[in-house]
Amino acid sequence: MTVTITRLRRNLFDLVDRASRGEPIIIVRNGTEVARILPAGHPDWRGRMTITPRLRVADDEAFLPLDDWDGHV
Repeated sequence: MTVTITRLRRNLFDLVDRASRGEPIIIVRNGTEVARILPAGHPDWRGRMTITPRLRVADDEAFLPLDDWDGHV
């Protein structure tokens, strides 16, 4: 839907409701597009995931042989 700034000012809450339901709102001034109101997307959890695992100890310490292994076998 395309609206003028004047119409946007008069109907802001209605237009925001329409955008929240998935309808993009294009705002024009003097026939030129100046802004858009788009529905908010769902946050992408994949961007917060790390690709490489993190060790809780130093790298060189993680791969040292266990001295007390005999007691666990």
